[in-house]
Amino acid sequence: MTEKIQFALNSFSEHGENNVLFSGYSQTFPYHKVGPQVHDYFLLHVVLRGKGSFHCAGKTYSLSAGDSFFIYPKELVTYESDRTDPWYYTWVAFQGPFFEETLRSAGIQPESPIVSLGGKGSMIKQLFYDLYSSMTELKVASSLKTNAYLRLIISEFIEQTTILDEHSQKEDHQLDQHIQDVIRLLSLRYFEPLSIETIAASYGYNRTYFSKKFKEYTGYSPSKYLLNIRMKKAEALLQKSLTIQEVASSVGYRDPLYFSKQFKQWSGVAPSVFRQQHLKESEPKQG
Repeated sequence: MTEKIQFALNSFSEHGENNVLFSGYSQTFPYHKVGPQVHDYFLLHVVLRGKGSFHCAGKTYSLSAGDSFFIYPKELVTYESDRTDPWYYTWVAFQGPFFEETLRSAGIQPESPIVSLGGKGSMIKQLFYDLYSSMTELKVASSLKTNAYLRLIISEFIEQTTILDEHSQKEDHQLDQHIQDVIRLLSLRYFEPLSIETIAASYGYNRTYFSKKFKEYTGYSPSKYLLNIRMKKAEALLQKSLTIQEVASSVGYRDPLYFSKQFKQWSGVAPSVFRQQHLKESEPKQG
């Protein structure tokens, strides 16, 4: 079984310029493998149907219809069609510093070469067809048309990655806002028996994930952050005429012995010792 290929060459491309070199369509056979190999130009593949895998920069990606992969010059890559549902894809080869700079600015690079078409699938497929058709015309002007179609294709991919980034940024912004809300909650309600698991769940997160993100944001786990708030409040209250039990209750501890243990672990001294040290420091000096 052989691979079925439609191929068109840009007969009027200029070496070293930002332009299209060739394009085509391939219906691969099961286990059809390309590579490992490197190229001197960029290659963009769009999977139209079927499945396969792409390996680049130490990562392997499983792809299907609606996915695409970019190959950078000088990058060692391997890609292979699925055993039962071999992929059918369209592809275009191009070169030039303009395209490299444009792709990298959009975050499309060897370490992140995959873009899903999303809602732009039909538009990009049509542009690929127009690009391929323009090369089959074999006219001097067709090179300009081909390059124009490629730029439109690249612009659609960049727009698609921007949509994904905006979605990701929206999620990140929402998480940041939730963390800020929890910080405010802990600062205002530190005297209550707060459950980090319950707080995280109220915002739609599991405790492990939220604790990880909270620590990335603040440098502390939620429980450690709450402990710091309570202990700092306790330091201030120990300088007033309150009993240890009253101080403990004021910062969220029903058991004064457990509070004393926590305070000593946090500050290095027991609450009573801290109070004595503060009283000595506040006494007026003689002479």
